[in-house]
Amino acid sequence: FGNLVWSLGLPRAFFCACSALLFFALGVELFGMFVGLVSSSLLAFSPDQIYFSQQARMYPLLVLLVVTSTYLIVLAAKHPWKRWLYFAYALVSIAGLYTHYEYIFCLAAQTAYIWVLTVEGRKHWTRWLPTQAAIATAFLPWVLTSLAQRRTSPEIIAWGPGRLPANLVLTGVFPKTRGQRW
Repeated sequence: FGNLVWSLGLPRAFFCACSALLFFALGVELFGMFVGLVSSSLLAFSPDQIYFSQQARMYPLLVLLVVTSTYLIVLAAKHPWKRWLYFAYALVSIAGLYTHYEYIFCLAAQTAYIWVLTVEGRKHWTRWLPTQAAIATAFLPWVLTSLAQRRTSPEIIAWGPGRLPANLVLTGVFPKTRGQRW
């Protein structure tokens, strides 16, 4: 669609609108209509959501994928015989992992919810175990790529072994960022 302002802003506006709608559906499914309206309104008018929706970055898509995966977990708990919910959850989670590295924290929290905090994982383990194995298998190439980058990019401080002493941070970071504004 080119690089017009509306064509660059359309995807992020779509992702934000879909996030608010799915947040409403999630609130209704869990607690009722009032909670759905309030939670959707809070998300729609959140300063962070508005700020990130004005940037051509992946944050609105990340929010949409987190809300979608959480909604799919709730639906799978309510309708455990519907196999497409597990498949959709796996696809959304894989897309989330490949969209932003912070999605792994959402996935860890969802996994803890499924296996530790509720009986869903133990009760329907024949569906949840293959679903999460498929997610882990799909993410494996990214882990291998990260390990390969560790060997080829030793200047990255985050790959430093052991503790990170302050003098290493000062000698490694400040010379590289000289002239940048904090």
